[in-house]
Amino acid sequence: MASLSVMLRQPTQCKLVGVHGQGCQELHVATSSRALVSLPTMLGGQNLALRSVSTVSHQAVTKRRMVTESRTVTDGAVTKEEQRERVKKAVVQRTVVSPNLAKKWREVCGATDWKDMLDPLDADVRNELIRYGEFTQATYDSFDSDEHSKYKGSCRHCKETFLERAGLPDTGYEVTKYLYTTSDIKSLLLRNEHEEAWCRASNWMGYVAVCTDEERIKQLGRRDIVVVWRGTIEKLEWAANLKRNVIPSSLDDRDTSDGDVLHPKIGMEEGFLSLYTSKNTQLYNQKSAREQLLCEIRRLIKMYDDETLSITTTGHSLGAALALLSAYDIAESGINRHYRTPPVPSKWNQQTESTPSSNPAKTMESKSVPITCFSFAGPRVGNSPFADRVKQLGVKVLRVVNKNDFVPKVPGLIFSGIREELGILDKLIEQLPWTYSHCGLELELNNEHSPFLRPKPGVGNVHNLEGYLHMVAGYQGKGIGIGPDFKLQVRRDIALVNKSSDALVPQKYIPNCWWQLENKGLVLNENYEWVQMERITEDIPVPEDDEDED
Repeated sequence: MASLSVMLRQPTQCKLVGVHGQGCQELHVATSSRALVSLPTMLGGQNLALRSVSTVSHQAVTKRRMVTESRTVTDGAVTKEEQRERVKKAVVQRTVVSPNLAKKWREVCGATDWKDMLDPLDADVRNELIRYGEFTQATYDSFDSDEHSKYKGSCRHCKETFLERAGLPDTGYEVTKYLYTTSDIKSLLLRNEHEEAWCRASNWMGYVAVCTDEERIKQLGRRDIVVVWRGTIEKLEWAANLKRNVIPSSLDDRDTSDGDVLHPKIGMEEGFLSLYTSKNTQLYNQKSAREQLLCEIRRLIKMYDDETLSITTTGHSLGAALALLSAYDIAESGINRHYRTPPVPSKWNQQTESTPSSNPAKTMESKSVPITCFSFAGPRVGNSPFADRVKQLGVKVLRVVNKNDFVPKVPGLIFSGIREELGILDKLIEQLPWTYSHCGLELELNNEHSPFLRPKPGVGNVHNLEGYLHMVAGYQGKGIGIGPDFKLQVRRDIALVNKSSDALVPQKYIPNCWWQLENKGLVLNENYEWVQMERITEDIPVPEDDEDED
């Protein structure tokens, strides 16, 4: 008992591990040199009897400390610095650019309408789809949708550090512009009701970035300008809006109806058009998303006028619709012309004429910058005259869809489930000017072909972008690589599928929706109270001035 008395008189060396309330229980006392001693307690104030238990040697304790401090991979414990470095390396592995891309980038971007490149899927097309898909996924990962946050509806990161903090370091791109949208259709907007809200009628919807790294430019074969649009965060609130009518709206001078319903008049879905063209008196949307985008594209083309350029628009779901709409608009407005600086129209259907650049000698050499739209899970955007005009303008569109995803099948004149059964009649219906038609080529995937995905995952899971990228990574061709024959053709962690979904089979033991802020954004302040974490100054949203106002 003497040794116990010494131990209990030295609380700095003892740690109470657990005390149980009643019955024959044990009081555990641990020390740095003695692993454990046990004290049984008896009801009715019985005397304590000391019994010895196994003792861990000083050497074993020292060894455990050494293993813990070394943070070995085998026990899964790593420092935050090591974790960040691993994330960086993982992303680099996913975004490797093929050494062949510089020679064939035009074909990969659709110059030959992806002839013989989709079945089986060309390796460079696969890599580019995943690369642009990652740009799109970054918008979801960085969007503040927390209803308790006064910054709800904004991006969590400033544009200067956006790509790195969104998990895309070393892409070679630099974000030059954030895009904000507003709409008179409430379902398309996440309104912030916080009493200190940064903005109540605008949402961050995407960004413009340009490749600035010289080595990456060589790998790509050109300087690429990418326009990235975010999809809707909240359970497809916009689905009800997809029933709205096609409305006439175009930059094309054919938009003059003679009363004939079959006149080739371009029409687009009203909700998408509202989101793209609406503005208000608040700071972030005094200019519409359309004006913000066209000003920035014009500025970048003017800056890099003497180089080989490309414009790539991309997005998922609602973002895919905006990607197609903006690709069409850039081409129709003439913004994508080398050596010309056409004005940005203030109204959607205002006609424009190109004006010579600062170098009149080059005016006659003007040529278009190629535009490609890589769309993921995109709905129909316009009618058949719209689809025809997109093709006529030379905009290349590759739509990636999941056979079991309902979003790419809407909107339409007739409920999509019935249209599927109509077969060839559905194709005829699409030609009518008051119905919706898809643009470009389609790459159809099927979540049921991957053994990693649930066979019946639910509506949200079959629509999830990370699930799409997983399917792209394993797609080999029609009728190839199904079930046990499904194999990832590029290295891509399957855990990413459950980032914001529950699509993986349970046998993979990956928790669902695991991507979230630590403690859901709460931090412990100096008064030991859990509060919403305030953003650093650089990450507080501020209105952006257009550098090119000509």
